[in-house]
Amino acid sequence: MSHKFAVLVFTILCMAGRSYAQQPCSADEHYRRLLEKYPQLSQYEQQFDEQLERHIAARTTIVVDTHTYDIPIVVHVVHDYGVENVSDDAIFDAATYWASIYMKQNADTADAITPFIPYVGNAKIRLHLATKDPNGHPTKGIVRLQSYLTFDADDQAKYNSWNSHQYVNIWLINEMGADEAGAAAYALLPASAAFEPQYDGIICLYNYTDNSTKTIPHEMGHVLNLQHPWGNSNNPDVACGDDHVDDTPPTKGHNPSGCTFAALYDTTCATGYHKVYTSMSGLMDSLVDYPDTTNAQNIMDYTYCQRMFTKGQAARMRTSLTSGTAGRNNLYSPQNLDSTGALAPRPELLPIADFIVNNKSTGSGIAAHNDTRQYFLTMNNANAFQFVNESWNDTITNVAWSFTNGASTPTSTSMTTVNNKFSTPGWVTVSLTATSNAGSNTVVNPHAVYVADTAPVGGRSYAQYFANESDIANWPMFNYYNNQFKWEFYTGAGAGDNSCIRYRSFDTSSRTYGCAFGDHDDIYTPAFNLENYTGNLYLDLFTAGALTNHGITMGVYPAGLLHGDSLEISASINGGAAWNKIA
Repeated sequence: MSHKFAVLVFTILCMAGRSYAQQPCSADEHYRRLLEKYPQLSQYEQQFDEQLERHIAARTTIVVDTHTYDIPIVVHVVHDYGVENVSDDAIFDAATYWASIYMKQNADTADAITPFIPYVGNAKIRLHLATKDPNGHPTKGIVRLQSYLTFDADDQAKYNSWNSHQYVNIWLINEMGADEAGAAAYALLPASAAFEPQYDGIICLYNYTDNSTKTIPHEMGHVLNLQHPWGNSNNPDVACGDDHVDDTPPTKGHNPSGCTFAALYDTTCATGYHKVYTSMSGLMDSLVDYPDTTNAQNIMDYTYCQRMFTKGQAARMRTSLTSGTAGRNNLYSPQNLDSTGALAPRPELLPIADFIVNNKSTGSGIAAHNDTRQYFLTMNNANAFQFVNESWNDTITNVAWSFTNGASTPTSTSMTTVNNKFSTPGWVTVSLTATSNAGSNTVVNPHAVYVADTAPVGGRSYAQYFANESDIANWPMFNYYNNQFKWEFYTGAGAGDNSCIRYRSFDTSSRTYGCAFGDHDDIYTPAFNLENYTGNLYLDLFTAGALTNHGITMGVYPAGLLHGDSLEISASINGGAAWNKIA
């Protein structure tokens, strides 16, 4: 006789998926929202620009600036073990390319059209991946953090910002959120960053970082106070605008077009463009007849034909580094270069052992949600858990796995995956040691996956009051992203007593990043034998809840949305191999 065992999973989730054609940058839109939030920003920025322009004028008439500025950077990879989790080597290669552009070493500057050859500028800024973190510990200038926010990214995804007066932070993510819809990246101008230093830096789609795009150099231009050539108050290809840089002629700007003749020789806003300069005594000194075509090859334009910064832009960026606004003048100080290790060689570091669990299920049915990973199966299930090596921080030469709970493969040296089944119920402890030529590192996870008992707990009349913590021993809870949004045993409320299982949908930590939008968490029931039951079966939940407007007040949740949580209930008749949503 066959028995049908049903297991339920209660999932709390708030998911959002989007697909857009990418535009290069949303810095202007982000600036507009900041201006709404901080109206005084406009006046502050105007004063800052006037100060910079006076400084630039003084430097060009008195002394030639030949100093090279060294700037520490750090790359934060915000990922969920997908394609956005780009390799160290890819980041090293990309960072070398970004640095070459700021030293005018990118070969394609030779492709500048004739009118702008005299104006190709060298910023003389060297970008360096830091070799010391804020605590003085050695680093390769790359930080990795698993987060659901990689798929709905905005300022909330800027986890663990390193002091922006010491480092330029760069965050790589998978997909932008609603506020930045269609953007590949954005960054804050110094005046804006002074109002929100915790968000200072660049956030960028992972696939806009390689040597085929100048997205990061474009955003670094914003960090160093460059506007788009048409200014920061309108969209490209709308109206003639200016960026306060003399040798970038007025332009409407260009939506992505490539190196077309119409873009390269656009004279719409620049015909007859010239500047008259005065001497220190205030008398007219000289007239410069700048090109009558706009600089469509400028890295700050949108053409996807970027080749160059101008000399004026180089002077503006360099001058912004001498300002205390947003701490830019500390980035290159000798003390900071020493404390961040910017000029030191890349250290040889131990590998970081890491693994994930992928979905190895071959069962039929509709998944409860779009998980690509499977952390729950019954003992001796026909399906297997798939453990995947994700170790990083060095070239891994060998690994050593170990598994508890009667694993079908208790130990392994596989560099890629291990498929495992388990005969003993409970939480499985998985240990992984990764070794490189620098040494070894071990990660031990005592709650890697859960193996459920197949013994049913009851039938139609089953009730569970969660009167004490032992009652939840076979009700495994999964907090996939290790945050405060989670299922948990709670002794502050209950039906008939003072205990229950609750979903905590409120973040009380002091961290800036408290948005649950996109998170999900699961709790699984024990098995039920429903073989001899016909007709309707009812699942009754004793529920209560509390609301707060704290999330809205603190800017934690999207506007107009208090929490946005959804409860989904799914059932499995094959021990968790596949799930059908029932509510």
